[in-house]
Amino acid sequence: MKTRTIVALAGAVTIRKGAPIMRTLGFILASAAVCLLLAGSASATSTGWITMSFYNVSPGEGVNYVAPGKSGSTTAGVYNQKVYLDISKWGNLLDSDGNGTLDQEASQLITSLGSADGGSLTTRWAYASTFCADIKQYASGSFLRYDIYKPEDAPIGGGNTPMGDAKAADLRKLFDNYSAYGLGALPYTYGGTTYGASQTSAAFQASVWEIIYETSTYDVKKNAFQISSGETWTGLSNYWLTHLGTADPCLGLRVLVNAGQQDFAIVVPGVGRDPIPEPVTMAGLMLGIGSVVTYVRKRRMA
Repeated sequence: MKTRTIVALAGAVTIRKGAPIMRTLGFILASAAVCLLLAGSASATSTGWITMSFYNVSPGEGVNYVAPGKSGSTTAGVYNQKVYLDISKWGNLLDSDGNGTLDQEASQLITSLGSADGGSLTTRWAYASTFCADIKQYASGSFLRYDIYKPEDAPIGGGNTPMGDAKAADLRKLFDNYSAYGLGALPYTYGGTTYGASQTSAAFQASVWEIIYETSTYDVKKNAFQISSGETWTGLSNYWLTHLGTADPCLGLRVLVNAGQQDFAIVVPGVGRDPIPEPVTMAGLMLGIGSVVTYVRKRRMA
């Protein structure tokens, strides 16, 4: 933020004191800086919220692990949730005009779950398949509010530090290329061995934790995060992590965050990385364009 603010101020100084050509450049720089400031402040917020409860882990396998600041035993696999479809249990955190318009991402997630489960959007809950994005906390069997974040903005491990662009990019690649195996829908053959649903789900979940928590080279058997029990599928995890490939920019990967409970990663159907420019970002963009157009018109009339 400091860098962007300095750029904006520098643009303002150029407008006031510079030569005519520099004034135009100053307007452009200042306007661009305003756009970046507004976009940056909006992107770090939640994009909506839902109410859900942890149900079970299936398919999956029990593992021992070591993570930064914590070690223990858990189950690696698909974390199934029960999500309320009642619209009073979810909503929009970015209703800037106060008209009660429901958030696009929450509504898209709820609608997709309701359609898949055959349930009413006002009376039932539906199952959702997720993966744990927070090994340091515990899942709750109570219905609680979870805020929806883009992965780069999601805080890690119940703290305030966001995941960041690099880890988010790798997480998108992992989900885009291998989540079908992670969900246990398909077997996967690697190194002459065919892995079934519980193994592929566990391997995928371990890969998710590795991307989120690792501070060195990806390897689920060593370094900052590791699966310390002798699982047969760790080689599969490492293969996926070293062959991430590319990600579809329209992949709607999101992280469901509750500060006191485990967080979960989920793909929201029909929602891309930036599906619709946020109103505040568009306002900044229009402000920048308007400033340049106004200045050019005045120059022509002079």
